[in-house]
Amino acid sequence: MRIGVNTLFYRPTEVGGSETYLLELLHWMMQATQGHEWVFFTNLENHDVLLKRFGGERRVSFVPLRFRAGNRLSRMFWEQIVLPIKVPAQRLDLLWSPGYVLPVLVRRPQVLTVFDMQTRSFPDDFHAVATWAMNVLVSLGCRLSSRILTTSQFSKMEIIRFTRIPERRITVTPLATTEVFAEGTLDAVRARLARDLPVLKYPYLLCVSFSHPHKNLAWLAEVFVKLSREIPHQLVLVGRPGRGERALQEALERQTPGRVLRLPYVSQETLVALYRAADLFIMPSLYEGFGLPVLEAMMAGVLVLATRSASILEVGGEAVTYFDAQSPDDLCAKIRRLLAMDPRARQRKIAAARERAREFSWSRTARETLACFETVAGHL
Repeated sequence: MRIGVNTLFYRPTEVGGSETYLLELLHWMMQATQGHEWVFFTNLENHDVLLKRFGGERRVSFVPLRFRAGNRLSRMFWEQIVLPIKVPAQRLDLLWSPGYVLPVLVRRPQVLTVFDMQTRSFPDDFHAVATWAMNVLVSLGCRLSSRILTTSQFSKMEIIRFTRIPERRITVTPLATTEVFAEGTLDAVRARLARDLPVLKYPYLLCVSFSHPHKNLAWLAEVFVKLSREIPHQLVLVGRPGRGERALQEALERQTPGRVLRLPYVSQETLVALYRAADLFIMPSLYEGFGLPVLEAMMAGVLVLATRSASILEVGGEAVTYFDAQSPDDLCAKIRRLLAMDPRARQRKIAAARERAREFSWSRTARETLACFETVAGHL
């Protein structure tokens, strides 16, 4: 089978969990089978990254498109006009678009990944024109694709609710994490953090999230103003700025200086270390198509406190502690309770969370994704 991969949406470090999904799934699908060929359609921002990661594979070829995806209008033109011109020469059995949007003029079988329906549920996270365009293109892509992939049962039901696509055309292939989040002694982890983040103070609470409005970071920061008078912890916020960054910064201005550490970007190695050394991981989000940071924290061996919103309960199960996203008092009470937990009970909770995290497997997701491709291409 000759599989085209439309990576035109992908901007390294800028697209959150969908970057992890793309890179890990490609890696594991290539490990799962030696019989398929892959054609990557790349942009100027991701070409070198993908070439470095997959260029050594004999079965992989590249078709670079010379534009930058950061410009939405430019991406729309290249994806909808230029890409359909490039596809026929590659003799593909199918084209996979893992970033919400597919080229509507391509006349080959297509598989589309839709992670969530965020533009419908939280339109304020985007500019009005971008919201309208995404709604149109996602709905059109769902209708035109042979099969839709998504990462949770919650997102599957959201897609059905907003597009009326039959359930049989949607396949759930969850995200996963790896043992790298469980590696390293605490001493080694702290040594790395001392080198990479000398401004970090111990102990600390951790949140990993873009600052889109639905991520609820400004609310978390407001709650921490009161909580910081009772506990010695620093609050560490890791993630790129979104449309909720202004509200977050206003909340941070009311903090005691030095009590909140805002980190727009850290390396993967530093991120793993931050998870490992945290006393508690907090996910205040109101909407998640999957909630990968919850799974990463579970694997890293840190207690997780999260909302029950959207897919989060589906990921965390009974291994996570949940709080009411409308109640600052409930969040504060749960933080106090977890920080005061008996060490043995704490270790049991952490062990149960890690065991659950291991139930999510990139290998299984890769096999299920390939089975979907084979069905669409008629190779079963």
